[in-house]
Parts: sequence; C-alpha cells; structure tokens
Amino acid sequence: MPTLLQRFQTKYVVDPISGCWLWTACRDKQGYGRTSRGYNRLYAHRVSWALFRGLIPEGLNVLHDCDVCKCVNPDHLFLGTQQDNMIDRDQKGRNRQPKGENHSRAKVSDTQVAEIRSSSLSRKALAGLYNLSPGHIYQIRKGVVRCASD
Repeated sequence: MPTLLQRFQTKYVVDPISGCWLWTACRDKQGYGRTSRGYNRLYAHRVSWALFRGLIPEGLNVLHDCDVCKCVNPDHLFLGTQQDNMIDRDQKGRNRQPKGENHSRAKVSDTQVAEIRSSSLSRKALAGLYNLSPGHIYQIRKGVVRCASD
C-alpha cells in the first residue's frame, strides 16, 4: 500500500517556468487542491506543508507566496494568520471588488446615482422614478451605495 507521500507525489506536475507544483487531482470550487486520508478531506497545500515542512501550528494557515491556488510546492508556501493572508491579498492587489455599475448586482448606473444624490425630490418620488425602495434611495444619498468614483 503506497504511503501518503507516495500518493501525493503522483498528483502534481511541475511547471518548469514558475516552479509551481500544480495539483492535478481533485480541486474545490476556488481551485484549491483537495485530497483525502481515510474519511478526512484535506487541502493539498496543507498536506504538502505537513509532509515537507512539519506540523502546522494551531491557528495558522498555509499561504501561497506564488498566488497559484493549485500549487503545492512547499517552497512557494508560508505560514501565517488569517490577517496575514488578508494583508498579502491586499498588497498584491487581489481584493479589487467591482464598484458601482460594474458590480454584478447594481440596480442603477453611476449617472443615476449622481442624479439621485443631487435631486431635491423626496425619497418616495425618487424610488418610484428609479424603481427602487425609499430605503435604497436613502442608502444612495448617504453613500452606503457607492458608485465607481467613490
């Protein structure tokens, strides 16, 4: 029966350019490699860390320096807290959420937001005009609903 390490080594290929070990087996919806040991489902990058670097201290995550979620190369991984992960994400510009009319759930355009903010009409009148609730008009006027220029 093959060991965990032997099984693990058959489930990735090495990218000769980046040096990433790209997981070729099961992945989750976000693209992270998954494997199992018995009935336990495990993240492949965490298994890689444990196999090649040792135990993962309580409360720490295994983070990707290369930002390739299917990479399991232990040289591309580091330990950090969830806060470290968020800081790393922000510093690398991976937290750019669409704003205003570019957001998938936008109900009004940036131009309409500007019109609503500058209008002297009541919330109820604007709600009828733009097919929104008066509460939504209130949020637009208070800046809770942002446009791309905010």
